[in-house]
Amino acid sequence: MSRENRRYTDSTIGFHPLSLIYCIISIAIYKTFITFGQSLLDKMKPLMSNGELLF
Repeated sequence: MSRENRRYTDSTIGFHPLSLIYCIISIAIYKTFITFGQSLLDKMKPLMSNGELLF
């Protein structure tokens, strides 16, 4: 594990392709999660305003 970390920190290149891909994937997952949460909130808002939301 420490050898992997040393290889990443020793590189003078700004981004490794792997870390760049990981960054893009995490951003995509984050954005889809945000949009999913927003649509879920929009579906639950009328329920909350009507007082029909039961926990």
